[in-house]
Amino acid sequence: MVSRRLVPFPPRRREARTKAHQGAACTAHRHAASRASERRFGVPQSARRPRCAAYRGLRTQGLRDRRRAHIREAREFHRQPQGQGACRGHRSLDRVRTQCSQTTLRRRARPRSAHSRGFRVSPRDFGKVAVLMGGRSAERPVSLKSGSMVLAALKRKGVNAHAFDPKERGLDALIAERFDRAFIALHGRHGEDGTIQGALELLGIPYTGSGVLASALALDKWRTKLVWQACGIPTPRCELLTRSSEFHAVATRLGLPLMVKPANEGSSIGMTKVRSARDLPEAYALAANYDRLVMAEAFVDGVELTAGMLGDAPLPLIKLETPREFYDYEAKYVAHDTRYIIPCGLPPDAERIIQDEALRAFRALACSGWGRVDLMLDHAGKPYFLEVNTSPGMTDHSLVPMAARRAGLSFEDLCLRILELARLGAEGGNRVE
Repeated sequence: MVSRRLVPFPPRRREARTKAHQGAACTAHRHAASRASERRFGVPQSARRPRCAAYRGLRTQGLRDRRRAHIREAREFHRQPQGQGACRGHRSLDRVRTQCSQTTLRRRARPRSAHSRGFRVSPRDFGKVAVLMGGRSAERPVSLKSGSMVLAALKRKGVNAHAFDPKERGLDALIAERFDRAFIALHGRHGEDGTIQGALELLGIPYTGSGVLASALALDKWRTKLVWQACGIPTPRCELLTRSSEFHAVATRLGLPLMVKPANEGSSIGMTKVRSARDLPEAYALAANYDRLVMAEAFVDGVELTAGMLGDAPLPLIKLETPREFYDYEAKYVAHDTRYIIPCGLPPDAERIIQDEALRAFRALACSGWGRVDLMLDHAGKPYFLEVNTSPGMTDHSLVPMAARRAGLSFEDLCLRILELARLGAEGGNRVE
């Protein structure tokens, strides 16, 4: 007769057998739960025991190509429904997608144009908007005109916009009056040099245009050139001028004619085109009235072009022609004989190449949101970049609205698009290519 009894496992064998059994069970559950969804990727699930039955309506997880330019692949994880009776397993819920799916809004397919897309934000969603205008710089009159036109455009679109002049009111009023966003229509010092941007960062109010670093760099034409030279971006040769400079030697090295300009002013204020070395001291004295940093720049004979920037895409190029010595303050804001030629007359491929280079110059300074890049095209067709304007004019003579109109954006829609791009920490996502 055969006697049967249980034979206990040694402790180590029992432990090993138990772990092996548990691991096999977890693996079996894992593959049963998501074998169909992960057959192509083999991405493992959690080895922990789930608290409820696996949800079998999963999308596969793995690397996904992003459909926007310059964005690399990103890992996409499982998405599960949310609400009463939904799974409460170890996979997190996608609340944003669930909320979007529950709404009744359905956006129509947008046009392919980078500039004629529908707006993702309702005018009421902007909240209370301060249009910053005026300020303390030499460009105050232009800023007041730009700001007035922006303010009127935003109001026509239903935005709760209000004028705000930092010269007349302290910035603490932005908090006291509960402003939600700021549209910067200030020009020159204290408006484009990173000063107001830094204040808004501290106040936590999203603002339009470039951030602190980019604004400070772009207004300083001397340091702009240093960055561009380091990045291999073509820009005219230049030298700093002082009272003790050997002006004849400077003229010999750079050639004549040449441009003398204050390094930290815009709108061609204090700028002179010098044709003779004996006129250099007077040109220097004029520029020094506006800035302690004065530079002489080699003049590029050719076509003057400007490239507006909106978001991550350049606007159509504009060719500038004026009967004056150069495109000075009078030609920009007063004269009626300045010609703005758009399309600029270049072959489409040549224009695209210059637009790409202009965007590269814009990004090299960490600029973002919107702006304008000015350049000269010599007779050989080579571009030379002059400067970046991070808060361009928005008057009836201004260039960015002209280029936007050519791209299919009205002045009102342009203002809305710029306001939509308002944010804090503007330098965070920039890259140099």
